[in-house]
Amino acid sequence: VAVALAWSGCASPAARRPAAPPPPASLPVEADAAEQDRVALREALAKARGGEFTAALDALQAVVDSPAFGSLSPAERHDALSSAGDVALQLGSPARARAFLVRSSVMDEAVAFDWHARLAASLRLDDHPDAIRSLTILVRRWPEKLPDLRDVTFWLLGLASKGDEFTRFDLLDALYAARWKPARQDASSAWKDLALLLLERGEV
Repeated sequence: VAVALAWSGCASPAARRPAAPPPPASLPVEADAAEQDRVALREALAKARGGEFTAALDALQAVVDSPAFGSLSPAERHDALSSAGDVALQLGSPARARAFLVRSSVMDEAVAFDWHARLAASLRLDDHPDAIRSLTILVRRWPEKLPDLRDVTFWLLGLASKGDEFTRFDLLDALYAARWKPARQDASSAWKDLALLLLERGEV
């Protein structure tokens, strides 16, 4: 499973974006704290694009920890958190990565990348409940990502079958809605389990 979701430079959307232009020359020399954080964020993302991951992560951490972080726009805060999670994963720090990704993934600006990276971090930490939750949300919101998650999907579905009924139903329901078809295994047992759960809920 770890191999199936090995993190090998799947850069966050912000890190892939072209560098933003510098601020207008008309800005005062002594920019306010929020503007300083914006400049620091641009510089940190440039470091990430250039492969300077350790320096990028330190810079992103400083932005996130800044008292002015809350003054940045939601998109800027998301860029900082998502990119920090990505860089931390690439540096082999899943616990640190997930701390960022837990925050970025629940924002309105979250994209599939945030939940995919959170899934990868949770798998490395052997946090199977959070991995199952991340997979469920990925499948429900971005079903087109399923082909990239086939092996880990079947494995986590097996773990979910041993967990609580709500978690199992939520994942099965998301997979059914996404018309999931395992690459090598038969999904009939999964759909039988879903049908039984629906019967128990009186929804059939």
